[in-house]
Parts: sequence; C-alpha cells; structure tokens
Amino acid sequence: MDDNEVRQKENTVGGDQAGRDVNKGTTYAFTAPNGTSQAMRSLIEKFKQQRESDPKLDAFVAELDYYHKRVDGDVQGLESKLEDAAKPKLFINYALGAKEQFHKKLMRYQFSESAQQINVFLLALVHSYFIHNIHAKICAGVAPETVHALMIEQLVNPLLQQLDENVLGFTARDIEGMVYFLTGNCHITWTN
Repeated sequence: MDDNEVRQKENTVGGDQAGRDVNKGTTYAFTAPNGTSQAMRSLIEKFKQQRESDPKLDAFVAELDYYHKRVDGDVQGLESKLEDAAKPKLFINYALGAKEQFHKKLMRYQFSESAQQINVFLLALVHSYFIHNIHAKICAGVAPETVHALMIEQLVNPLLQQLDENVLGFTARDIEGMVYFLTGNCHITWTN
C-alpha cells in the first residue's frame, strides 16, 4: 500500500470522515433580494470547478489588465488624489488600507481565469455605479456624509448582493477597496 493510500471498511460516521486530510473552508453567502445575475452565477460555478480541478491556472484576463494599469498621463497617487478632494486623514488611511486589502485578494487568485473574470465584473460595476451614482453628486457639491451614504446604498450593498455565494470572500471593505483601487489607477475621481 502506498503512503497516501488509506483503506476503510464498514464505518459508521456522525461527522467528517476522510482517508487522509479534511480541509474545511468558509464560504460567505449573501442573499440577493432581486436575484443574482446569471452572468455572476455562471462565473461562480466556473470558478468552483476550476478551483477543484486546477488551482494554478495561468490564464490572464485582458480586461483586468485595463483596471490594473494607471490611465496614461496621471502620476498622482491615491493619497494625494484624496487630499485634493479635501478628505480627512482618517478617511485617507482607511482608503489606503481598503485598497491594499482588495489588491491582496485580487493577487491571491491571479492565476484563476474565472476569479479574474469575477473581479473584472465587479470592478466594472464599481466603476459604472460610481460614475453614474456617486460622481454626479460630488460634482453637485453634496455633503461628504451624503456621498459616503450613497456609496454604501448605491454601490457597496448592490455589489454584495451580486456576489451570491461569494466564493472569493469579499466584504464591504473589499468593495470600497475596489473604489480606491480604481481611484489610485485614475479610473475614478473624487473631484470635478
């Protein structure tokens, strides 16, 4: 018998049983009141299949590269962009931390094509929701607390609902991190 082989016969088990290792993970679930899009469900299923069969895929989604690169001509970092928007130091520190947290999750699954597609799907929604729902309010001069409430109501919560099973384990802070990731790469602006 090989070192990795285990034989079992006539077992009665009330919990976990394995021939070798039992690996347990946490899956975060969010219920979407209006339903999750079919596109997200398909990507989630594809990711789960890829994760089970080959966790070290080397495909790279070109659309993710678009969001990952800075827009040409802008050399200003996230911190100075938020300072230009008159954001307080506490907000800037939170934004820098959230951006870093999201970036780490982004890199964790960099070799999974379906995980990358999930990230592209979410980044595109963040970009669109921010431009259409939040930036217009910033330009109209609404109070910062109103902008932040709108971010949660019209961007963070809808995206968390899109995640359905949330196989990548995104949190509200990660979604905000996407906003700051896109801000740092010049896809989103907090000024007119």
